[in-house]
Amino acid sequence: MKVSIGLARSDYDRLLHELSPQDPAYTVLRCYRELERWADERPFSMCVVVECTQKDAMALYEAAQQHCPAALRDIEYGLRLAARQLPSRD
Repeated sequence: MKVSIGLARSDYDRLLHELSPQDPAYTVLRCYRELERWADERPFSMCVVVECTQKDAMALYEAAQQHCPAALRDIEYGLRLAARQLPSRD
């Protein structure tokens, strides 16, 4: 399952600063794509989109629990949206 997580730039920077390069969540964060199209317009200039697997999103969630609780809501939202996109198994 692909998960898209929108993080505030400040939360992204805080997590990246707090995590060790050996932490799996650090690798996930390094793969973000910036919303460059609106780079000079707020609020988009303050956003980072992280696209990852569910496993990677959970690693990011665990890291945020310890280092940046403010990011938890955004990670949870991305996980919920990804779960809704799964086809039903009727």
